Order: sequence, then C-alpha cells, then structure tokens
Amino acid sequence: MAIIDALPAQWRQHLKTCNNFSKNSTFSSNAQLHLNGHNVSLDKVISKSIYNEVRSKNESVPTAQLRYTETYSETLEWEEIYRIHFKVAIDSRSREFQYKILHRYLATNKFLHKIGLVPSSLCTFCKKESESIQHLLIKCEYSDSFWRELINWLNTIEIKIEALSDVNKMFGLWNRQVDFYLLNHLLILAKQHIYSCRNKGFPPSLKIFLAKVSSVYQIETIISDSKGKRTFHDAKWKKLITNNCI
Repeated sequence: MAIIDALPAQWRQHLKTCNNFSKNSTFSSNAQLHLNGHNVSLDKVISKSIYNEVRSKNESVPTAQLRYTETYSETLEWEEIYRIHFKVAIDSRSREFQYKILHRYLATNKFLHKIGLVPSSLCTFCKKESESIQHLLIKCEYSDSFWRELINWLNTIEIKIEALSDVNKMFGLWNRQVDFYLLNHLLILAKQHIYSCRNKGFPPSLKIFLAKVSSVYQIETIISDSKGKRTFHDAKWKKLITNNCI
C-alpha cells in the first residue's frame, strides 16, 4: 500500500475504480520489480529502493568533473577524490579551497577577463599564457618551481616522494597509504598558497608556505583538543613535529 500511496492521485483513483481492487487487497507474491539489476519481490520493496532506482536513471555527471576527465587521460576515481579533503583536513578553509578546485569555482584571470573585470587573461605570475586553474596551480613556471621545491623539502622530512603528476597535484594521492593524511593536506595547502600569492601579486615561496603550514597546524591542534582527537592529530603531524618544522 505504501507504493500505491506514492502514485499520482489520478492513477490511484483509476485503480480504485477497478472491480478487482480494494483497499485491503494484497498483491500476488509473484509480482516483482527490477531494481539495481535484480528482480525483487514486491512485498519486500521499500520506497527508498524505488527512489534510488529512479534517481540513478536521471543522474548527470557534473560539468566540472566532465571537463577534468577530458583534460586528464588517467583514470580518475571520483568517489575517492571527493572524499580526500574531508578525510585529511579538519580546518574548514582547506576543505573549502579543495572543494572550489573540484567544482572549478576559483576566480582566475581567464574567467575575470571574460566577464570584463580585468584587462587581460594572462597569468598573474608569468604573463605568458592564459590564467586557467590548471595553468595557475600547476603549469606556470613559477608554480612548477615551487612544486619542485616542495618535493625536495618533503623528502628532507622523510615523506618520500619522487615526483607528483598533474593529477596528484590537482586531486591528491588517493591510493597512497604512507603519510596519506599529512601529504594530501600539504598538497591542498600548497595550492592554497599559490592562489594566495596570486591574489597578493608575488610568486609562491617555500618559506612563506611553511609559515602557512605552521598556522594551520595550530588551528587543527585547537580543534582536535576540543573534539578529543589529539592522538590522531599528533600521529598525522608527527614528521613535521619531529623535524621542528612547526
């Protein structure tokens, strides 16, 4: 009867006028619905299952996700990518910034010029190419130099990494287990630092970045203490604490 009540009013009215239908009638135990690739007996179907089946047939891939998929030839595990920033960061600004990247909400000169707010679409740093999200955060020679400095620094504090692909820089390392939380959070902070430098008009610097990391560490320490998660917090930041980086 829950399924009947979910039908449009005119459909229900039509059923009630049928000679073989009554409010107390029961459906045949042989009646089935095809849900999620399986035939399910009607008496075991719940409205949520029907809703999920109907929704799955009408879901569309977000435009930002499609554009990233077209840009990168690698297989992108989007379910994991969307989870990373919630897993690795407690501070809301880190989460918000990665969210903006995933949904292409960052304002760059390419977009600002298109809507008439800046005179040129050229990159703030190099002044050579159009400032898209990918160019600003990864491709620009100034950003690339910063990423190389960052990789060298990571290796000095025993976070071993030989190189970072464009996909790693943009979305993180969802398949990595060692230093998963700290490394992925640092990658978010690195992009946040590049964008902050772009807004202030000077190139990214490892020294300023480390000051940013120290500030975020202090914020997360306070949050972790308030939520009773200090043990996890200390384990996550251990290598930076051990190497006197924060």
